[in-house]
Amino acid sequence: VSGAERFAGVRLCVDVSPAPGEGTAAAEGATDLAAELRAFATSRDLQALFLFREDGFPPATLNGLLHAHPYVFSGGKLIENYLYAAPGAHFPADGGRSEFSQALSRLEERHEQVARIRRQAIRLGRLRDITSSLLSKPASPDLLSAVTDSLTALGYRMCWAGMARPDGTVEPVAVSGDLGEYLRDISVRWDDTPLGRG
Repeated sequence: VSGAERFAGVRLCVDVSPAPGEGTAAAEGATDLAAELRAFATSRDLQALFLFREDGFPPATLNGLLHAHPYVFSGGKLIENYLYAAPGAHFPADGGRSEFSQALSRLEERHEQVARIRRQAIRLGRLRDITSSLLSKPASPDLLSAVTDSLTALGYRMCWAGMARPDGTVEPVAVSGDLGEYLRDISVRWDDTPLGRG
């Protein structure tokens, strides 16, 4: 269909949940239908989103559903499902609703941990870039400009570096992110005057 209509791809969004209270047979039928649709989508390189209403399935089938999909929506977030078992793989017997809720909570926690690690990796990469800049710029103004630029790239709104002068003033020599010209309106000193003592 997608090739004939000149679309780049097809996305399926299917609610396969039985009506609440229809019982185990309807839930198993819905699970089998989802497995067939998932196999079809995978064989055709399609993207598919399967919607399952938790209250439409008996508690004993919920963990099986969780094991059947590589990604899960929870709390408005798409979460990689490390509990996913490829078709034909064996996984532990189903538990009840509390086991399902605990497993979903563990997935959410892991998602947050992975996101935190990714943010830290980005920061470490930027700090590595700062170090590289420091080592490659022998001249002081270039070096200080590289440091201030690198720190604002980490997410700080402004960074500046100053040089202490013999008269007790501090002169800004490198500024990054000072869009409101904040430094023009302040006086910074390093000597034993009231302003120099903070």
